[in-house]
Amino acid sequence: MEGEERKLASATGETDPVEPWPKGRKRTRGASKYGHLLEESQSFNAWYRNVLRGSYNTGAWYLPRMGRLCDELTKTSPAQMAKMNRAEFMTYVSGFVSDLEEAGVSGVTNQASS
Repeated sequence: MEGEERKLASATGETDPVEPWPKGRKRTRGASKYGHLLEESQSFNAWYRNVLRGSYNTGAWYLPRMGRLCDELTKTSPAQMAKMNRAEFMTYVSGFVSDLEEAGVSGVTNQASS
C-alpha cells in the first residue's frame, strides 16, 4: 500500500493487506492474511479476480473486508454465503448490521439530517 491508500486504511481501521499472517496459519497466495479464502473457494476466487479486473483498488479493499467478515466476525465462509438464497442472505446481512449497530458501531456515511 502506498501513500494515500495507507493513510485511508489507517484512518478507517481497515486491515493492511501486508500485515503479518496469524501464527499457525499457512501463508497462501494473495496479498492478505485472508488469501486462504481464494484457495478454499473456486467461485470466490473467480469473483475476486473479476473485481480486480474492474478495479484493482476495489479488489484490494474487498478481500480484507470479506476476510474479516468471514474469519473474525461471523465465522462463515464465502461458500456458505453463496449457498443462501436471496431472502436468507438479506436476513443474514441485516442481522449482522443490526448486531453492529447495537454494539455501537455506526457507518461512516451516517449524517445528521438537516
